[in-house]
Amino acid sequence: MRTNLSLPNGASLYGTFISPTGGNVFSVAASGGSNGNDGLSPLRAFSTLAQGITAATANNGDVIVMLPGAHS
Repeated sequence: MRTNLSLPNGASLYGTFISPTGGNVFSVAASGGSNGNDGLSPLRAFSTLAQGITAATANNGDVIVMLPGAHS
């Protein structure tokens, strides 16, 4: 998954996140996310962790990434 994230204090994160387990990588962003999205990129992030958990498959190696601000 290609990322281009703006972080607090003017920092940015650029790069590619690859699941170390080979599963799907789901993104959750409280601001700008929507549970109508597929969660498969930061630009299509879910808005709640509950939706990320629902989308993830047990024992598949899926990863849920909490984007900045999603945990507050």
